[in-house]
Amino acid sequence: MDVEIRKAEIEDAELLGKNFWHPLAEEMREYHKVNRLEENAAKEAVNGFKDRLKDESYEFFFLEQDGKEIAYISLERGERPTRELGKYIEVIGLYVKEEYRGEGIGTQLMSKARRYAEEKEADYMTVSAEWKNEKAREFYLKNGFEEKKVKFVRMLK
Repeated sequence: MDVEIRKAEIEDAELLGKNFWHPLAEEMREYHKVNRLEENAAKEAVNGFKDRLKDESYEFFFLEQDGKEIAYISLERGERPTRELGKYIEVIGLYVKEEYRGEGIGTQLMSKARRYAEEKEADYMTVSAEWKNEKAREFYLKNGFEEKKVKFVRMLK
């Protein structure tokens, strides 16, 4: 079994939007009504990825197994100039196709994210998970993250 992690290119915008982001977003719908998707969400996601793939603040990686993309991770680089430890990498999205879960693929992508963060001389990494998504929360804790804050939502509509 040949496994490789490769950086996504502009040509991968459709693959990212339709085959990875959209299924992840669909899974997140069950956790809160804020996560409901518009009918054209996948198309809009493709357009968003086209923009972000050109933006140096973002990086996207696929994990390929035998030449087939089976997982992805998206990262955002940022800085908080008021903090002593201000340089960070945020994991924006992580998705492993269902049939490949439980095989350590997410952990491999998190290791890649950590190496990337170290190369960029980041002080720390962040990631968010839906509070009710116990599997995600356990995964991030297992991968060295600690709980720091809780995000609250107040519905207006």
